[in-house]
Parts: sequence; structure tokens; C-alpha cells
Amino acid sequence: LLPDSVDGLTFEQSAELEIKRAIRAGIDGFAFMAIAGGPNNVFPVMDAMFKVCEEKDYPFEITWALSGLDRSIEAIDYILREHGDSPKLARRDGKVLMLGYQSVFSGIEGAREIFSKRYPDIKIDSPEERYSPEFLRLLREGFRTKLEKRFDTPMYFQFGFGALFYGMKGKPKEERPWPETIGYLAEGFEAINAFHYGSGPTDY
Repeated sequence: LLPDSVDGLTFEQSAELEIKRAIRAGIDGFAFMAIAGGPNNVFPVMDAMFKVCEEKDYPFEITWALSGLDRSIEAIDYILREHGDSPKLARRDGKVLMLGYQSVFSGIEGAREIFSKRYPDIKIDSPEERYSPEFLRLLREGFRTKLEKRFDTPMYFQFGFGALFYGMKGKPKEERPWPETIGYLAEGFEAINAFHYGSGPTDY
């Protein structure tokens, strides 16, 4: 909300207002949904955020929340090209941090390629593929082959496991506890988030 005396804000003024509000609330960064609103809308807002954070040296970092592979590629290409050297680009352990939202859609293509070569007789999207521990472990390799290697940039991925089994054709013979499923993912991914916690194979 703006005072009556204020007639609109520039991108930079709006960005600074949101950053200050976030900092007061104990938030130390924003992850933009890739690419919500389309490039023509989200890129200028992201640029304004980086500009304000750099000029004012706010203790604040910026990155993407990845979902589908094509949008993730476009998003990563932009942020590395335009802001790859920024001290306000979120990093963990020296790697560029990327958060996740329904992350399966960023890693599934690469995982399928590897899995199908090892097990050519197992059908794509069958429970024997998608629900298997090996396939879950291969999702991190899917991120590596399709994103890290493409941009030649080490990345720290937070895997969001919402929609993990979306599109799976059929149900597994037995459902395993979620902690076990998450454990397979955690063997490869640097961090896990629980968006849509509780969703399982029977929900899709």
C-alpha cells in the first residue's frame, strides 16, 4: 500500500520497498518462479532487484525456483548471462543456488535417457521406472547433464518433490514411506523441499 501522496513507483523503488519488507521479516532473498509472467515481465523486475541490492549492498540474494526443463534453461541462461558475476546472485558452498518447484520436470528427461539405456525393457513412466530407487537417484544426474553441463556451472540444487510421480502410468505394487523416497533423492541433491507434502503415487 502506498501513501496518498505517492503516485506510483519505479521498478527500482518498488524493488527496494519489497526487499526492505522482506529483510524486516527475516527473509534474506527471493526466488523468482521460472518464468512466471513471461520473460518480458519477469526479467525487468529481476534486473531491478539486482540493481537495488548491489547499489545499496543489502544482505539479500536472488535466484530462480525451477520447474519445467525448457523454462529452467531459459531462466538459468538469463541469470548467468546478465547477473552471473553479481555478489547478490544466491550461492551455497561456492555454487549457484537454484531452488525447486516440482523439480521432477527439470531432471526427468536426463534421468530417462540414462535409465532407458540400462533397462531398455522397462517402459517409460511405468511404476517399475518412475518409482524405482535407481530412477529417483538418477534425477540428480538429469540435472547435471541437462543444466550444469550445459552452462558449465556448478549448481546447488534444492529439489522440490511436488508432482514427483505425476504422469506415472499405473500404481506400484507396494507404496514405500515418504522418508524412504526422500532419502533416495537426498543421496544426490544438496537440499530437499516439501512443496505439496503428502502427495504420493495414489494421488496422481
